[in-house]
Amino acid sequence: MSKLFVKANFRWVVLISCILVYCTSTLVRWNYTAITKYLSADLAIGKPELGLLGAAFFYAYALAQAPVGTAADILGGRRVIPLGTGIMGLFLIGFAMSGSFTETLIWRVLMGIVAAAGWVPISAVLAKWFSSKERGLAMELITGIGGGLGEVISFLLIPFIALIVTN
Repeated sequence: MSKLFVKANFRWVVLISCILVYCTSTLVRWNYTAITKYLSADLAIGKPELGLLGAAFFYAYALAQAPVGTAADILGGRRVIPLGTGIMGLFLIGFAMSGSFTETLIWRVLMGIVAAAGWVPISAVLAKWFSSKERGLAMELITGIGGGLGEVISFLLIPFIALIVTN
């Protein structure tokens, strides 16, 4: 058996997976900010509506954390995290296909709800795989690397992708 799959070493595979999940969560959190120019033009909305898109996501995210945490306790993080990430992909498609501000707002609320399937279950999973002495390092890697990658993709790559798509 490979040394990678020994339980003591497999926790690093779990950590890398959690970093990637948190990266997608951060990407979804900020993805609309890099394309506000296009959203404003396509949906004929202004800055107040763009602010509502951000608020809709964050309020839904905050309210969903307790129920999602309970679901993670009952079903386990190995079920909740992939399910939430998969549903998030579907909701992103819905967001991209939105034709009105109302549709876009609804998709942002739904994305906020399932984004909670990232942070809360990740915290629980890492608490099981890492000792209390190593947990701080694991959480810092999640927020630092995962959050940083998500923000880099949101703020640097999405504008370029949007330029390519619109041209």
